[in-house]
Amino acid sequence: MNQSAVREAFQRDIEPERAISFRVTWTDRVTGEPHGTSVEATVAELLASTNTQQAKADAIIAYAKSLSELWTAEALAVYAAEVQATIDTAIRMRPEDDDLIEIRDLFQRYAGDLIGY
Repeated sequence: MNQSAVREAFQRDIEPERAISFRVTWTDRVTGEPHGTSVEATVAELLASTNTQQAKADAIIAYAKSLSELWTAEALAVYAAEVQATIDTAIRMRPEDDDLIEIRDLFQRYAGDLIGY
């Protein structure tokens, strides 16, 4: 089921004020220490914020990929504009998001150091 189908089902079948809880657990791969966090939101909150959260997630992934996979100047030069555009799109959608501003600044410094971007 794709995202738009899920959205339509929520809008049609679930009352907007219904609370949904999410819990995520993981193990630190260095220390082996277990971690976990949880969050609760209403259906209305989830539907209202999906687009901007997805844009932020896309920017984070693009930045992380640039650090982990694009470590040569040649590889980064090919994808730098795409990564920058993804980050810029997220900032336009979430202009007050300090995380995105930091990611933009870090990427520009990284890309600038490597390829003069």
